Amino acid sequence: MSPGGSSPSAPGPPERARRATDPEDFDGRGLRGDGGGIDIGYGSIRVRLFGRDGIIVLLLVVVVAGVLYQGWDRKTEHAAMARSLSITNCILTLTVEERVRLRAKIAPTTLEAYCPWIEP
Repeated sequence: MSPGGSSPSAPGPPERARRATDPEDFDGRGLRGDGGGIDIGYGSIRVRLFGRDGIIVLLLVVVVAGVLYQGWDRKTEHAAMARSLSITNCILTLTVEERVRLRAKIAPTTLEAYCPWIEP
């Protein structure tokens, strides 16, 4: 017996009140799908998160997506900067006469003749 004189209750969460829209076999212990939350799915695969957990998961997904996008964006910026530095390096290694000839006939493939390491 418990200190208050009543018998101990069954373990588990307290039962929730039934609603008129609940199915007959609903015992009140499960989650109802009418609350605010996140419900993501495709076909038979579904993920449902409600309340605080849903907000936390949503924030984590947004942060991870942002980090991955930044990494991809920096990689493209790095490639453009490396090409620009290669062109600058090529021009600096040319003599004054070669630079004058280069300016006279500038074309997208002109630098490849002087500096073959530059990618088009």
